[in-house]
Amino acid sequence: MDPAPTVLINHQIAPFLIEATGRARRRIIIVSPYVKPWGHIQEALLAARDRGVATTLYYRKGQEAKQEAAVIARCFTRATPVRNLHAKIYCFDGEIVVSSMNLYEFSSAASKEIALRVVDAEQRRMIEAFIEAELAPAVADSLGSTAAEGPVQDLPSQASTAADGHCIRCGAGLSYGPEFPLCDRCFRMWKRYSNPEHTEKFCHACGKKAKTSLLKPLCYACYKGAVPRV
Repeated sequence: MDPAPTVLINHQIAPFLIEATGRARRRIIIVSPYVKPWGHIQEALLAARDRGVATTLYYRKGQEAKQEAAVIARCFTRATPVRNLHAKIYCFDGEIVVSSMNLYEFSSAASKEIALRVVDAEQRRMIEAFIEAELAPAVADSLGSTAAEGPVQDLPSQASTAADGHCIRCGAGLSYGPEFPLCDRCFRMWKRYSNPEHTEKFCHACGKKAKTSLLKPLCYACYKGAVPRV
């Protein structure tokens, strides 16, 4: 009989993913709408590729400005955009983790996250069937390429994408996404103290001056829908 599922909370998740990446010998499949591999997980993915592990990524189409094309091209043998992707799934050979956490440094450092290691064999088969039926068909429609063929073409740099959001600390334009409302420079500053309730200066949606925070990145008007977002 399989052991009880393992629940991972907040800072327990990233170390487990890094260790599982190191254990993988055949394949790694990561389903994450937002992707920004950081130091240790990036090193683990590169090491996995070096030992011949097939590394596959599915990310959310339309959020390309959040991704880092060069890093993804090095870490993954295939990266495929999927419309309306919201699921977060991590597969390492026979190990599967379903989580609220994106493969993104900000999520690992700041967000309240939870993950469940799926140990029941039938449940693992159901999750693998979901990936095969719902995500794998997107490969045929993808504008991207495998890393072996060249850079992931569907991941342009942030500078080439119109900004429709704002950094809540400095007000600079960036791609809209309340999960990640700080620009890279301000995130590095924020990370020194990692206080999600620290008062910031701008609304992430409209860019107007407002008392916001990592937990509440929108001003009252935008939160109530005055600035609708898809």
